[in-house]
Amino acid sequence: MDMELGMAFRFLNNNTVLTEKHRHNYYEYFIITDGSIIHEINGKTYELKAGDMVFIRPDDYHRYRLNKETGCNVINISFRALHFDAVCEYFNRHPVLLKMLESEEAPVVSLTTAKLNLLKKRHSKLNLAGSKDNLTVILKSLLVEVFSYFILEYEAFRNNSADRYLESVLSQMNTPENIYEGLPALIRLSGFSHGHLCRIMKQKYNITPIRYITNLRLEYAANLLATTNYDILAISINIGISSLSHFITIFKEKYGMPPSKYRTQHNNILTWN
Repeated sequence: MDMELGMAFRFLNNNTVLTEKHRHNYYEYFIITDGSIIHEINGKTYELKAGDMVFIRPDDYHRYRLNKETGCNVINISFRALHFDAVCEYFNRHPVLLKMLESEEAPVVSLTTAKLNLLKKRHSKLNLAGSKDNLTVILKSLLVEVFSYFILEYEAFRNNSADRYLESVLSQMNTPENIYEGLPALIRLSGFSHGHLCRIMKQKYNITPIRYITNLRLEYAANLLATTNYDILAISINIGISSLSHFITIFKEKYGMPPSKYRTQHNNILTWN
């Protein structure tokens, strides 16, 4: 950070995003401009996609995990407390800004494509500032613009954040490792107790966590049957079900046929030695 300005800007990607857990004594905001990233903060985990903008307060403890399939590009602006105080004064200490400071979860808003493109264009001028005075003007104007979006959209976004958070957690379950681990992975990723997880999943999806995991495992097993030569016992073990007979029983309940028949009907690429 430039100590004279008390501000800094960075344009980050998979090779430059800090993936170690950290906290700092200044504020920052970051915008996902392309791809996606996993953000772990204050004991919870979120999937962030292009258009998501996050406000990080002093002492927020966080890190990023990279998504190798999508990659990411991130705009990151850091600034000292005096600049945030100036923004608060500019907006007459708007109550939304105060709520953002007090929230246990880091404030997030999701920008429309038009707003995201506008902010990308505005931030691109940082590289063309030329002088420190020009850079100061651009950075301060960006703070005002960015926090106007937070003021206008944070409340509506927060009202939907519980649903969005759960959707993010469920999307993270769809990996071989988490499917194998099952319910403990779902509890770990959500940060909820088993009881609370049961209540919110029943309310939103009318399904229990156990049933959700079972469906996820069977769908993954069906995909393996259709696309690989793995034997059925190996598939059962790979999805976290050690009992072959139990796997065959619940697979038949879901798909109306045993795994062997499902493979015969759906796997057209197998070549047997």
